[in-house]
Amino acid sequence: MLYFLYFLLFVPSTHFASSIAFTGTTADANEPWIRPASLTKLVLINQALDASPELSFKTTAHVPKCDNHQCFEPLIISLKDPLLRSEQLDEFAKTLSESVHTLNGSIQIQYQPLNSHQTGIFSEERYECYSATPTGIDLDQNCAVQDISPHADKLSIHGALFTIKRYPWDQCPHQHDPSDFIQDDRRTGWINPSQNTFHICDDNDATITLKSHVKDTKARFKKTLSDALTKYHIQHQDIIFVEGFKTPPLSSDAIISNTSLDQILTLILKKSNNFLAQFLHQHIGAPKLDPYIFDGSGLSRYNLIQPHTLNARIQSLIQKHPWVREHMLTEKDMGVTLPPNTHLYYKTGTLFTVKNIAGFIERPHHSPLFFTLTCAHPKSRLCQQQHKNQIMNLIATDIKS
Repeated sequence: MLYFLYFLLFVPSTHFASSIAFTGTTADANEPWIRPASLTKLVLINQALDASPELSFKTTAHVPKCDNHQCFEPLIISLKDPLLRSEQLDEFAKTLSESVHTLNGSIQIQYQPLNSHQTGIFSEERYECYSATPTGIDLDQNCAVQDISPHADKLSIHGALFTIKRYPWDQCPHQHDPSDFIQDDRRTGWINPSQNTFHICDDNDATITLKSHVKDTKARFKKTLSDALTKYHIQHQDIIFVEGFKTPPLSSDAIISNTSLDQILTLILKKSNNFLAQFLHQHIGAPKLDPYIFDGSGLSRYNLIQPHTLNARIQSLIQKHPWVREHMLTEKDMGVTLPPNTHLYYKTGTLFTVKNIAGFIERPHHSPLFFTLTCAHPKSRLCQQQHKNQIMNLIATDIKS
């Protein structure tokens, strides 16, 4: 017993951050099931490109016929571009003002609700600030940001007031639980709604930046569009939100914004944008990606997959769509130097305590080596170093073979 306590106290924590490598693409009964986190995005993209390689993301306006600059039928805007920006709405209003002075009919905003396939799965949705309905408008600003000073004793989130309770890390009552709002190796935070308290575990007396998603994105979209129309002197009626897309008889069809598939994939694979991943999942009909993968972003902790399945999906993706490698992270992002003409392409998958990497290594005169690395430790940077070591070991082994 004393030896065990000595082991826990004095053995460096890096010994507990062990990266395990899997390189097979066929079933192995001994393989564990892992929580893939954002590696789910690789499975999503494989299925999305199989379903429709010519994906289109456009927000369009169906403008009715107008007499003497007055329109009596509804103006219908179909929100299908997740990267629609406020300046694009402003430019649309400017162009519209050249032929329209008064919109006597309603303005209908058609959209696809993002949360319709998340029931019972996205208990952690609040952590990521990506729950935007409707999709689009100033997406990066859907997070409300506030600083918590070391001396603050109260915190307001979404109109509710919480009392702040602070703990040093070694006395933290939640250190093995997923953190609410604060995703940082050095500090974590949790809400206790029954006691209206917000618990912070932090060894440093520093200001903490907290992000929480803006709930009423419809109101923000409505105000942004209304302000743009008013700016260009277009009188208008109510702005109404309509679920789903129905194309009316058109007199004209204006494209407000248009985002390419390349832009979407880069943000999903390199920036691991959860909102866009979930948007893409909805865009292709929200199919089940695997028996135990329930969402497109990988945020659900119910997700499970075996490494060989993940490797096989990546292999299929790259064989059918080799250009996708251009949108993945590379050895430069990892900060490793590889042998000549050797290249690394990968995606990370991180949830609290889980740090995964999956991808492939290309070498001259070798078939691509597809791999999944998994590691679990509260301090993800320790897993990150272990992953680097594993990558170099895989390359060294591949050279010898």
